[in-house]
Amino acid sequence: MRVLFIYNPSSGQKLEDHKSKYLDYIAQSDADCDFFEVEPGYGGYDYLMETEVVYDVIVAIGGDGTVSKTVDAILKRELQARLVIIPTGSTNEYAQTLGVNFESIKASLALITEGQVRHVDVGILNDVHFTYVAAFGNFTSASYDTPQKWKNILGHFAYWIYGAVKLHTVKNYNYEVNFNNQTYNETFLFGLISNASQFGRVFKYKEDELDIEDGLFEVLLVKKPKKVRDFIQLVQHMLGNEYSGENFIVGKTDHIKFISQGKTYTWNIDGEKGVRAEINEIKVLKKKLKVLV
Repeated sequence: MRVLFIYNPSSGQKLEDHKSKYLDYIAQSDADCDFFEVEPGYGGYDYLMETEVVYDVIVAIGGDGTVSKTVDAILKRELQARLVIIPTGSTNEYAQTLGVNFESIKASLALITEGQVRHVDVGILNDVHFTYVAAFGNFTSASYDTPQKWKNILGHFAYWIYGAVKLHTVKNYNYEVNFNNQTYNETFLFGLISNASQFGRVFKYKEDELDIEDGLFEVLLVKKPKKVRDFIQLVQHMLGNEYSGENFIVGKTDHIKFISQGKTYTWNIDGEKGVRAEINEIKVLKKKLKVLV
């Protein structure tokens, strides 16, 4: 068995550096193991896109961004490797959706040989694969604009502190949206296309509303309210995870298209700065990824 470890040393709250423990595991393992450490400007995605080595298992050690880039490379290269996630980021929302927790190094590494394969859905936005969310709009940039040192110290609270700082810069996002044989021409505050139980610790779905193997992603689009009182009501609904009312467009889909009406906008992909294009098309790839859990 050939195993690749992708280790991001800058992920998460650095209470303890476990690098030496991963190297100890590799030294004692019966498997053929390679250890790749992410460097500025050259990450796991770059390594996987270039290497000719065929891996049976790829272990992503880091946050949501590290996992996302690893998955993008796996699917672009059409690799058959099984993925192990060791969540060491500041939020780890995708790992939580999968039920993967960082209880100990030993338990996490045991997934390499003892984990059960789960086939889960993956999204693709234009030509970029994503694991759990593609988003646009106000405050969705907080996850990648927030300084890394804030994230490492404060965890997910850093995103919302930074978002609060930007409250005075609320913008309009004008899109024509097509999905499920419906067309919407609206001015939006933001939108989420997701496959996770939560995003940013604010937007949440009940467990019985989410199935990460059904070939469908959740759609949540929030229109700009026409009146101030409507905006206040909108915020109250969001904080209570009640996505109903005239300013919400919700649903499930395997295909959705956004066409910019004038300006183009940057999308957030799995908490990282993503694509910017006039037409943004999202498709769901049913059970495309093999994860060991």
